[in-house]
Amino acid sequence: MANPEISASDKAAAGADAQLELHTLFHSKNGALIRVRPIRESDAKREQDFIKALSPHTRYRRFMNMCSELSNDQLDRFTHIDYDRNMAFIALIEENGVDKEIGACRYAAVADDATRSSCEFAIVIADAWQDQGLGYHLMQQLIQAARSHGFKTMTGEFLAENIPMLNFVASLGFQLSTHPDDPCLREGTLTL
Repeated sequence: MANPEISASDKAAAGADAQLELHTLFHSKNGALIRVRPIRESDAKREQDFIKALSPHTRYRRFMNMCSELSNDQLDRFTHIDYDRNMAFIALIEENGVDKEIGACRYAAVADDATRSSCEFAIVIADAWQDQGLGYHLMQQLIQAARSHGFKTMTGEFLAENIPMLNFVASLGFQLSTHPDDPCLREGTLTL
């Protein structure tokens, strides 16, 4: 659902009308009001705090390693988007008058795809906000953005033991297969 009440600071930060259309509001299953918008360069600290606050288990399932925070290069890459080949959305709640990040999803064009027809995605939701409909909302917004920028397929890699994620992406229409290079991973492909 498009947000008809976008704040003045969001309007100033987003700039173009096309970018304002990417701002949405929705209510989670527990009734909380959640705001979703494209990530900004100014969100670097918020993004790092979000990653640090994830449980080790959730961070491992997202990054497939035991990182505890993002490197400077990762943080720069995650917060600098071009709204076309690289897109990312963050989900925010207001907590004590401050916007707190509780979820993020992103896609990036596959680097070796000369036709620019495929993008890879990733998503992570804060532990306390999982199973609240946030992942579904974020993915619907991300899939729509990828479609509108001409991508034909969206792909992702997941740990084979991450059954909740495999079930989630299958419910979105992703076709799952064993990763050709690693039997501990699954690949998902969605035709856009």
